[in-house]
Amino acid sequence: PRAAPSPPHVAAIEFAITAGSGGKGTVWLDDFTLEPLPPADAPAPPPVARASSASKSTPAALAVDADSLSAWRSKAGEKRPWIAVDYGTPRDLSGLTLRWLPGAQLSDYAVELSEDGVSYRSAREVRGGNGGWDPIFLGDAEARFVRVRALSDAPAKGVVLADLQAHGPEWAPDLNAFFRHVADGAPRGLYPRAYAGQQSY
Repeated sequence: PRAAPSPPHVAAIEFAITAGSGGKGTVWLDDFTLEPLPPADAPAPPPVARASSASKSTPAALAVDADSLSAWRSKAGEKRPWIAVDYGTPRDLSGLTLRWLPGAQLSDYAVELSEDGVSYRSAREVRGGNGGWDPIFLGDAEARFVRVRALSDAPAKGVVLADLQAHGPEWAPDLNAFFRHVADGAPRGLYPRAYAGQQSY
């Protein structure tokens, strides 16, 4: 209740659970623990990527090196490739952006999140993707690991992912902000002018 930026100590924690309108059910809490977090101003560790397959000249690390001219390529013939990125610490995520080489993309894939790199949960699924730039809205998500996994057979020559970026909560705090990013990367006129910061007239 005080105006201090953070409490000096915590003596008790209270959970207040309410149903906003209707509904019923139970809430179960188990193995409650407190985990230390790095300071808010601590530099984030560099992402570490691994994949189901890759050649020596196109490893998974090239998808997270912030260079769109380099890329990860899965081995030819692998039907269900995947790539996973470890961000070192849990991160708040509002979205991802992926950039595929045209003609060498995953058409159907899942975006999955994990805290331990072992147990993943599905956050989004893409069906019928046509390659190029894929923005993915995650809302208010938190994870240390992000995995992109094929849901259908990949191209025979392999998939090529040039860039995979995770974005913090300030990037897309809501769907309107997300679609402003989408509109910025789309041809003019494809989205309403309001998403480009212009008056409709």
